[in-house]
Amino acid sequence: MDGEKLFDKIVRTMSKWSPKGEKLLSNGVRLICPTPHVAPEAWLHVLHPPLAPKKIEGMDKKLGVALPNDFKDFLRRANGVEMFSYHISIWGVRKNYARTGDEAWQPYDLVDHNLDTELPDNSPEDVVYFANADEGDSWCFFEFNGESYLVGKTGRHDFHPDSYWSDFGSWLLDEIRSLEMLFNSNGEMKVNLNHQ
Repeated sequence: MDGEKLFDKIVRTMSKWSPKGEKLLSNGVRLICPTPHVAPEAWLHVLHPPLAPKKIEGMDKKLGVALPNDFKDFLRRANGVEMFSYHISIWGVRKNYARTGDEAWQPYDLVDHNLDTELPDNSPEDVVYFANADEGDSWCFFEFNGESYLVGKTGRHDFHPDSYWSDFGSWLLDEIRSLEMLFNSNGEMKVNLNHQ
């Protein structure tokens, strides 16, 4: 699936909850479906504005590796996203650390999350983490093999991959499919995944 179609699918999925409310912040962040049952200022979905190409190049330089082209295409459309009350969080570039106002709505920083002090134990050198899933209990990574790569998912604290996908889009669509049926039209989880 090309980048435009993938991004359209993501936006269409999030927009299913738009009737419950939507807010566009002054910094371009789009908030969809307030979830006051989670917290007073919580939203089911958070879509960050596009990331400038120079910022993406800067990420490559800081990481010492070229991120996959399909992921870069995603970042040119959205500097990160949080979906389904942070069950999925795709990282980008955090521009500041404001704690109040519109500027407080920032993605997690991909480069910072790839510092040695942040990585799951036993992480190999040829992986770059780019997202978390399962409310942060899992981290998702690109595993490079020459010009190709795979997407994998591992536990947050120790590197033991339990799943792999052929590319970024396949991973994201699988995660979305597994979650969208679990949330009702009010953004409430129909079943508590932690207590099954």
